[in-house]
Formats: sequence, C-alpha cells, structure tokens
Amino acid sequence: MFENRSMGRLTYMLIFFVFSFLPKNLQSQHSMYEVYIFMHESCKICQYYTPTLKNIFDKYNGEKFRFVGVFPNAYSKKNERILFQKKHQIPFKLVPDRNQHLMLKFGVEITPEVVVYNRKKDEVIYKGRIDNSYVKVGDRRRVVTSFELEKVLEGILEGRVEPVQNMPAIGCFIEKTSNPYLEKLRIKDFVPLTPK
Repeated sequence: MFENRSMGRLTYMLIFFVFSFLPKNLQSQHSMYEVYIFMHESCKICQYYTPTLKNIFDKYNGEKFRFVGVFPNAYSKKNERILFQKKHQIPFKLVPDRNQHLMLKFGVEITPEVVVYNRKKDEVIYKGRIDNSYVKVGDRRRVVTSFELEKVLEGILEGRVEPVQNMPAIGCFIEKTSNPYLEKLRIKDFVPLTPK
C-alpha cells in the first residue's frame, strides 16, 4: 500500500515537472485564435519583419493564441524553411501551403500578411499588415507609428473581439498555382489546420 502511494506521488511529480518545462513554442492545440503569418523565405520584407514577429510571439503566445508561419509558395522546400527558421530564430511553427488552401481561404495575396482567425466562430478578426513600417515596397518609414497586429491581439486579451479594419499588406506578391478545382471551393469546404 505504501509503495503504491509513493509511485502515485512520483508519477504526479514527474508529470508536473515535464509540463512545467515544456518549450513555449509547443502551444495548446485548443487555442481559440490562430495567428497565421504568410511568409516567403526570399522576400526581403518578410526577412525584415522576423525580429518584430519574434517579439510579438514572445509577448502574446499562450492559451489564447496559436502562431503559425504559412509558406504558400508551391516551390518552397522543407530544407529552405528550416534554414529560414534557424537563420532568423523564428520560434513558431512553419508549415507549407503548397496547394494554397489557406491562402485562398483567407484571400491572402502578399507576404508578409497576417490573419487573426477565431477558429471556434470561423471568423477572421483581422487580415493585413503587421504594422506601418513600409509606405510601399522599397520605402520604409524611419518611425513606426501604427501597430495593427499588436493592437488586435491586445484587444482580444482585453475582451474586445470585434473584427478590425483590414490594412493592406505591403510586400511580395504570392505566385498563384493554377488549380481551377481549388478556386471553385468555398470557405466552408476548407478543413482548419487544427481540429475544432
């Protein structure tokens, strides 16, 4: 009897210990909001934003949000994504979107572009730029004055979960793959990246 009680305590302590030290980037699969960041490894503007995205991830990653970097380029290779992630120290998961399911679902045309998506309600809260660093391609502001992505995430944390005005993303155009079948699909035909 004493031996069983000791084993039970040991098991409990082991489980507590393992979960206490899990890395931050092993996020809950039950997060209500998914933050999709559409990226391309050769896009200079995507490269520029990696420190900003890392800071946003460090600040907001948790039970409410799940961050996913999406590569919608049909020619993007796994080893290139791994190199990009290591070089820029990106802490969140990067996934391919070769058939451009997510790109078409959310109507994304530019990298980098972010989509804040309420998975439970199947609702886009925000789609657009990360902030106003760029006036246009090749023209970067010296001082950033508008932080759209952070404003949206902060609003969600404060209980203000209404859709926000989309601000157009500035960056590299995504090359669309020719697949007439995918273009005919409706939003409801797409399966979410994580189960509901």
